[in-house]
Amino acid sequence: GRRWEASAMGNSAAGQVRMSASEAVPESVANRIPDLNLQLRSISSLEVSQRSKPKASALTPEASHDFSQDPEVPAVDLSKLPAKGSEFEVLPMLVEHKGWPCQLLFDVHSWILHTPNLENHNRKPGIRVILAKAETHGPKTTPYTIYVMHVKTAFSVRGISRRFSDFKKLDEELRQVKRSAPPLPRKKVFGKMAPKFINERMKQLQSYVDAIMRDPACASSPPFRAFLETRGHAIEEDILDKVQLSRDNVDVGILFPPWRLATGTRVEAVQGLVERSKGLKDVRQQARALNQLAMVHREEGDIGQGLEAIRQAVGCCRQVDEDVGLLCCSQTWAAFHFQRGEHALAELRLREAQKLAADYGDVSGQALCHYSLAMVKCSRGGIAEAGKDFTCAAELFVNIKEYGLAALSLFVLGCILLQNGEVRQAVEVLESSLLLRRRAKEKIGLAETLCALGQAFAEIGYQLHAMDYFNQALALCQEVGDREGEAVCLRHLGVVHHLHGDHQEAARVLTASLQMSTSRGDAEEQALCHESIAAVQLDLGDPRMATMHLEEALALSEALVEEVRGCSCEQLML
Repeated sequence: GRRWEASAMGNSAAGQVRMSASEAVPESVANRIPDLNLQLRSISSLEVSQRSKPKASALTPEASHDFSQDPEVPAVDLSKLPAKGSEFEVLPMLVEHKGWPCQLLFDVHSWILHTPNLENHNRKPGIRVILAKAETHGPKTTPYTIYVMHVKTAFSVRGISRRFSDFKKLDEELRQVKRSAPPLPRKKVFGKMAPKFINERMKQLQSYVDAIMRDPACASSPPFRAFLETRGHAIEEDILDKVQLSRDNVDVGILFPPWRLATGTRVEAVQGLVERSKGLKDVRQQARALNQLAMVHREEGDIGQGLEAIRQAVGCCRQVDEDVGLLCCSQTWAAFHFQRGEHALAELRLREAQKLAADYGDVSGQALCHYSLAMVKCSRGGIAEAGKDFTCAAELFVNIKEYGLAALSLFVLGCILLQNGEVRQAVEVLESSLLLRRRAKEKIGLAETLCALGQAFAEIGYQLHAMDYFNQALALCQEVGDREGEAVCLRHLGVVHHLHGDHQEAARVLTASLQMSTSRGDAEEQALCHESIAAVQLDLGDPRMATMHLEEALALSEALVEEVRGCSCEQLML
């Protein structure tokens, strides 16, 4: 899916608050450079103007789908999309389909590509307990306070109510499990019903619960489970069981497991497997060995030899009617052509594979071909035609209950609609993708979709609703250790806080995102953070800091453009 950029540009003579979608590098970065220069020149003549009101829209946050319904693909009016749009930057990723490794095409900003870089040591438990509000009950002579809490996971949410005495009982029982359990806030006798005290007590109890969740022994203990009443709630029990066994057991729920070659695999070793299977006249094993040989050639940068190996693998699969292998090898064959810039040949191979899948009655294979064809078309800007293939792929995947791939197809379609101003249709499609990703239990994909929905609602002025989506996405990223996704969510949250008028909180969140991006060496994300921080500093009345951040954004953007141009020249020479 596309990385949707929401940049608050400040109320300067150069520009107003705007929400924009980035195009592929280097276009996205190059197009921002004149704008950054213009902002730098305009700071000295800053004119404060009234922030424009959100544009009217019939779309409301309440117009969302019921997630208890069966998954379905919404009807989309593709006639509103232009025939030619922004070109996607697409790259192949090595995945496994029904036991066969193959190359599948993804947008370069797809969060699925974060999977190899997840940080297990930074994961957080997949269950959150949030103190939502405090209520006063009982007669006036002996009132007491009830604390309403929400128990949330990525796929469920429910409410429970507890008194302070329940927290005290929990504390006593946890002390028997672990003597160093987090301390409970002290009880107060006088003034305990004062609103100010109740608000302060809620914050203390929230910190207490958070401390328990950070301690695996306490979080997975029977007393805490009883306190939360997790019995009968399978998802919550499963998460706490994993916390008890190992915090590294959190289920990422990626699309399908990435396929990797054995460490140190060399061309000669795999060629030996090819010759051995050929000598044994085991054509099926020969096809697998040739497929692996193609992958090794590709890893070593020799796509020409990879194409020859995969062509031979296709021939072997045809010889023994290995339909799944034939489909996967054909997908890889198309991906290799795509990498060489031979888009017409890539499309030809995919159409051949699509026909073969139809002949074999392989619905999953047909759907995969529709998806890959759509990605090839997107790389050339043919978004209207790509939309038809994405819709077809989603419908086929839903029919065979492959919800993860159906969600992926709808997600990319939703981002295309959003990029082209079809916000209502985009939200409908993205919410369908969200429903499917909940069914597939894909946490990275779920976070990505929540983030996209947040951007959609931010674009039409529903900042509070957008914040809720971004916070949900942020929690999922923290749960699976996706630091890259976490940085993106924080940046979007900062932008929405700025749009909402909370400049101090915006500066804090954006600074956290910048630090995270800097530690990871993500120059493009750093540039976006600097640009957004500059807008906040303008509204805080500090043009000097705004200038400094804009200059940083400009320098990073120019360096990115030069880097990509240099890589392009090297590829042309090769």
